[in-house]
Amino acid sequence: GLYGVALGKVFFAESKFHRQRDASKIALLALAQALTAWQFAVIDCQIWNPHLEQFGVRCLSGAEFSAILHHGLNETDQSGRWTERFRHHLHHHSHQPLPPTPSRTP
Repeated sequence: GLYGVALGKVFFAESKFHRQRDASKIALLALAQALTAWQFAVIDCQIWNPHLEQFGVRCLSGAEFSAILHHGLNETDQSGRWTERFRHHLHHHSHQPLPPTPSRTP
């Protein structure tokens, strides 16, 4: 699984954990798919590494990140527990392909 904080339409990922190998990767992909469907602006992974790049994570310049934050933080918060909302999303989108991987900026 993983946990984090959502403010507006920005998700700040704090930590990933797993009991079975690669389970946190599946959780990250499922979360990314749900947040894309819910029109979130970005998932802030805090750091970039080659492991995350395989899932479409890319580095942003300070200006890009500031612009995304300005837009995303001014959107309506997704308050409360997400458990039921997330289960509903998984149930209705379990056969939906993952969003395309964005290209990495130089």
